[in-house]
Amino acid sequence: MCTREDTKKYIILPNKKDFNKFKAKGFNSFILPLEKYSIGFDVYFSISEIKDLSNKFNIYIMINKFLHKKELFEIENLFKNFNFSNIKGIFIEDLALTKLIPNEKIIIYQNHMINNYESINFFKSLGFENVVINNALTIEEIKEIRNKTTSKLFYFLISKNILMYSKRKLVSNYFENFNLEKTKEKYNIKEEVTKKEFIVKEENGSSTISNNVIFCANKFINELEKLDFLIINLTNINEEENIILENFNSDKLQSMINSDYYFLENEIKYKIGDIK
Repeated sequence: MCTREDTKKYIILPNKKDFNKFKAKGFNSFILPLEKYSIGFDVYFSISEIKDLSNKFNIYIMINKFLHKKELFEIENLFKNFNFSNIKGIFIEDLALTKLIPNEKIIIYQNHMINNYESINFFKSLGFENVVINNALTIEEIKEIRNKTTSKLFYFLISKNILMYSKRKLVSNYFENFNLEKTKEKYNIKEEVTKKEFIVKEENGSSTISNNVIFCANKFINELEKLDFLIINLTNINEEENIILENFNSDKLQSMINSDYYFLENEIKYKIGDIK
């Protein structure tokens, strides 16, 4: 079993509501996707569930949907009289939420967007020092970010990455267009040219496309542990879950599971939102 010291900078994004299992393995920090306002995960949590769990564990909230004005008002009502002191932080993608949440609790999570130290230092100049860095960076780019920022850096160490998010009903529209019967909300598909597999999921009128191969950065764990927090996202991961939890900080984990770490060794020349 891992010790608390081993796991203190690791945060689990769970694929089920079985916290005793994670606790038994030494994990005490969790990211809980807020129901209705998060997308692309296996389980979602109500405000009441979050409040209850925050009395037992180190809890972060995930809100990763782009929000309509009506939804912003709904979240504002949810957070009325909310005790933010019990929450470690709130991951947000829609920056309108910065008006509703104390700055010190905000974790900027703009998927694929935080690519370099200048972007991170700019957010810090605005009062936001907690950021999730893109996990499509090389290890050298990550080292540069660590060396040239003083912000608290979060990183998805293990994850079936969300590649695309849309506020459209992509699955329903596809089946309707081809006059086919839709029997479920989530499908595994294979892209014809590359033969790579993806997970397409529709929920609450929005859609995500995720890689069906696990991104695993553990080959470089010695460098990545210099970051402040490492996230283990178990969404869409089932068979490999126990192996991951038993070997989460091993530099050999990527050889034990179906995974890749391509981006850590191959630079993307142009990145979305790249401020330099």
